[in-house]
Amino acid sequence: MKGIGNMEYVDILDMDGNKIGVKSRQDASKAKDIYRIVYLWIITNEKILIQQRSFNKKSNPGLWDCAVAGHVLSGENSVDAILREAKEELNLDLSERDLKLIYSNIGFDDKYQFHDVFIVKKEIDVKKIVIQKEEVECFKLVTAKELKDIIDSNFFAKDFHNSYVFNKIFEIIYEM
Repeated sequence: MKGIGNMEYVDILDMDGNKIGVKSRQDASKAKDIYRIVYLWIITNEKILIQQRSFNKKSNPGLWDCAVAGHVLSGENSVDAILREAKEELNLDLSERDLKLIYSNIGFDDKYQFHDVFIVKKEIDVKKIVIQKEEVECFKLVTAKELKDIIDSNFFAKDFHNSYVFNKIFEIIYEM
């Protein structure tokens, strides 16, 4: 749900992910309320698509991250949110059948976010990607080894992902 101006509203959740209220995203963050965030990892042509976060972002500016991430707006479900974010951030037209949910739980380090992590394994024409400059500096395709090296460095936004998610991603990559 969009509010007045650029104000976004999010559903406030309990520890089990059930909706218990609605607040502006700004107020929810200040109050350390739990709200849902979605993440998308994309595997295409035997590589992993990652994005560099805009240098203007408040959290983790300029660091590498999964292909797409964003907040679930009030009244929206995780699937609709990640499809919207993929279109906004990278101009990707994905469908629900492309998505596989691999994690849904309270975030690892930040106990005030409920994380739904999806993966897509399909061929994507990266020439058709158009980045949203407010959110994304650039993107690149990396091998599993390159991804591991970036994750192990100080150049990856690790606080959004936990070891379970990373292990699951690598498990799926190595199944290819």
